Parts: sequence; C-alpha cells; structure tokens
Amino acid sequence: MRGERGGTMRVVFLGLPLPADSINEQDPKVHVAKVGSLAQIGLLRAIRRDKRTTLTAITASPTGRRTEIDFGDGLRAYAAPNCRTRSFGLFLLSLTLPYAIALFSELRQARRRRDRQPVVVVTLGTAIPFSIPVLLARWFFPRLVWCSFLVDAVETPHYGSLPFRIASRVGVWAARRADASITYSVPTAVDYLPNRPYLDLLFGVNDEDMARYESPAATSDRFTIAYVGALTDIYNFRAITQIIRRTGREFHWVFAGYGPNEREVAKLAADRRYDVDYLGVVPRADAIATQKAADLLLCLRLSAGSDVNRYSAIYQPSGKITEYLCAGKPVLANDIPATSPQLRPFLVYADSDSAADIERAIRDIRDHYAARLETARRGQEFAFRVCRNAYQADQINTFLRSLSARGRRSAPAA
Repeated sequence: MRGERGGTMRVVFLGLPLPADSINEQDPKVHVAKVGSLAQIGLLRAIRRDKRTTLTAITASPTGRRTEIDFGDGLRAYAAPNCRTRSFGLFLLSLTLPYAIALFSELRQARRRRDRQPVVVVTLGTAIPFSIPVLLARWFFPRLVWCSFLVDAVETPHYGSLPFRIASRVGVWAARRADASITYSVPTAVDYLPNRPYLDLLFGVNDEDMARYESPAATSDRFTIAYVGALTDIYNFRAITQIIRRTGREFHWVFAGYGPNEREVAKLAADRRYDVDYLGVVPRADAIATQKAADLLLCLRLSAGSDVNRYSAIYQPSGKITEYLCAGKPVLANDIPATSPQLRPFLVYADSDSAADIERAIRDIRDHYAARLETARRGQEFAFRVCRNAYQADQINTFLRSLSARGRRSAPAA
C-alpha cells in the first residue's frame, strides 16, 4: 500500500519492548517474551529510520518503578510503573492507567504545538492496557489514528478463568475499532479487523544477526537435524521423541532452548543408544551457528489436539520460520494457516502430525537432499532481501504515512 512520502509524522507506540538480555523468561514475574520484544524493537527501529517522524515509545518498567530504557542507537522508551506480580492479568491491568496518562501527555504536547497532522498511535495488539487508553483518547483528540501491531493473537482462548475470558472479549471488541493493523498473520487482520487496511509483515532479522547468517557455516559428517526454540508440546515433541527412539543413531539431533520437554530431551542426550545433543539455553550467536550447521531444521507446529493448538495454527505464526530460512537449510514444517503465503514455497511439509509421516518426510529430504537444498537456497535469498531492517522499514513507514494522510476513520458500530 503506497502512501504520501512528504511531510512530518508523529507516532506514539504503546507496548512491552524490553532489551532481550534483560528478559528472564523463567522468572514468574516477567511477562514479556523475547521474541515479541524483539519484534517490537524491530518495529521501533524501523519507524526511527524515517527522519521526518517523531517517535515516542512507552513500555512497562522491568522494576515496576517509573524509569527510562535505552535500547541503543538513540532509541529510548518511557517505562511506566506497574505491579510486579506473578499474575499476568494483574500486571496488564496495572499498566492501563499509567499508559493512559502517558498517552494523554503526548497528545496534549502535540496539541500545544498546533500540529495539524494526525497522531498515529501504534499499540501492541488490542488488549486492555493498550486499547482502553487509545479509545479514551479518541474522545478528546479526534485527530488520532490507531494502528494495532499484531505480534500475537487477539484472543486468549486457552485461559479458562472468567476474568481472562472477559479480557479476551474486550480485546476482540476493541480490535474492531482500530483503524488498521501491521500483522504477522493475515487471518488475524482479516477476521478481527475486517475491512481495515493491513500490512502483511514477516518476522524480521536484525542487521547483526543477518551478518551472522551470511557468514560461512560449519559442516558435519552426520546428517544433523536441529531444533532451536521453546521445547513445548505445540512443536510436536511427542512425535519427535518417538522418532529418535525408533531410529536410534541413524540421525544426529541437536536441540537448543528450554521448556516442558527439556528433561526428556536431556534424558535422550545422556543415552548412548541415541545421537542427541542438548545445548540448553544458548547465546544468540550460538543459536544461529546451530541452525547453520544443521542439514535439516524442524518447525512442527501442531494444528490439532487442543483448542490452543487449533487456534494458534490459524492466528499465531512462528517467527522461527524466517530465521530458519536465513540459515539456508531445508525446513520441515506443518502446513498451518498462520504461515504467511510468502513463505510457503520455501518449506517442506509433512503429510500429517504423526511420527510415521514426519519420519518419512525426514528420510525423503535426506534421500533427495540436493533438490531440497536448492529450495532452501531460494528461501534464503528471499529472506535476505525481505527480512532486512531497511526493506521492512520502508514498508512500515510507507504504510504508516498512508494512514496519517487519511486521518482518523470513524470506528464501526459493534
């Protein structure tokens, strides 16, 4: 979508970005995921590339006390006070008032400057602490355009408690009042923000990591299958462990990450009947090296077995795919609706979630490796072009400028 190129633009971002090295995902009081935070920081850096744009970023203080966070290269964010608690719901609710105060402060400053351009407010999804401040602000600042950054799903159907069900419905209701979205999932934009403009964005790779992917890779004498990420059931670890037990030392397996299945993976790694390495949690550079050294990368997202699996298969794409494509090695995945149509030509799909079909797909890749590697090389070329910061920044800023030029559209009735 092409927009106007000239003029100034003011953007206010409400989200949860934090420096990745400050996020301890195993701390029960930390409710920020690294992958989501990296996506938000990437968006903010993209917006800052346009020198005609004034950007204000608002996030949650990691200590609970009001402060400022420096992301480097001149990117800073106001960190709002919040409740440091194990409860994710209470944490989000505690942000609503501080975020509203911070947003109103920025909008008042814009009004005092008599800036005639609309203020584009970009929020992390449409959950209560992000949507309610924007909807309140619209009563007092009509020249406001709301663009939701859909990193994650709009709903949270896996939470069974009444407060979470109510909060989930509020998020769905609020989504229909947004003016536009930047999304990693086309189905989310189409289903939850119907008839609204959206930008279909792929998970980006920062310049430092891109340089690592472009550097020479190590090789192995063994056919190596790797998985790097959360060791959770949704990536079909039940089938993966079945295949390892069935094939013995036929394949070399490498796992990096942590999660509910780490004990099982560590047990397999300690058993000499299998050729398994478990690296645990590794630095970013080592994670990329592990991907590049493999012959095959796994991203076996389940689409059945639970409501969570079925929902996430439609609305929650994996950021792992674009990283894997940058590694230039074949990627064995499950064909789920959440995967961007842009990526599908470069993936290899198993016929089903069963261990037998996945094992059959692995053998087929190994036996026809030259052809599969060529597909992976094309995917790598695509990812090197489309997932770069500069390319995505141009897309994002062009889209936001088109929204600013339109001015705020009236939200439809419920």
